[in-house]
Amino acid sequence: MSGAGSAPGEARARRAGRALVVDGADRVLLIRGEDPADPSRGGFWFPPGGGVEADET
Repeated sequence: MSGAGSAPGEARARRAGRALVVDGADRVLLIRGEDPADPSRGGFWFPPGGGVEADET
């Protein structure tokens, strides 16, 4: 992952939260996405969530 202040290929830490949502039939909510920079990689699945700002708890 790269971004402002990091060199290409250098990993940087990012605060994030995720939630596993399971219903009464034991089904899990997942979101399908793909890398817009490289759609040839195919899709991937992940739980709902996102980044956490410094002032969030």
